[in-house]
Amino acid sequence: LRKRSRELSRKEKGSNSRKRARLDVARLHRRVRNLRNNFHWELACRLAAEYDTICIEDLDMKAMQQEWGRKISDMAFSDFVRVLSVVCKKQGKQLVQIGRWEATSKTCSVCGHKADDLPLSMRKWLCPECSTHHDRDVNAAVNILRLGLESRQKKKGVA
Repeated sequence: LRKRSRELSRKEKGSNSRKRARLDVARLHRRVRNLRNNFHWELACRLAAEYDTICIEDLDMKAMQQEWGRKISDMAFSDFVRVLSVVCKKQGKQLVQIGRWEATSKTCSVCGHKADDLPLSMRKWLCPECSTHHDRDVNAAVNILRLGLESRQKKKGVA
């Protein structure tokens, strides 16, 4: 895609070869979109078939784009969440979204201690309360699951 876009930019404006190159780039964009969309549907169907409840964190995509740029846009996370919610609804499964302001990676999944001064660059940390060694991502996943199941229980208790 990058090569074709570069070739397109070198073509003379208004020429037939530029029109052909523009169509090639558009065709490649459509192919990438279709591949990504297909992957999202397949993964969502696989997850919904395997799990009754799926807990995810509502992420601030704009802030992540400012931090990591185009890589975040290429993942199309919000599109995947939309597809996953459609598939879960269709199959009668439950999709629980945790708020983005929950400190899932800073809270110890064992004792509940919240580390206030934990920079994003620190990927592993030691809980000062219970001395548990945490990988930031694994710890966040455990906390997201716990919070999702708790909110699910609250909804069942209210309904």
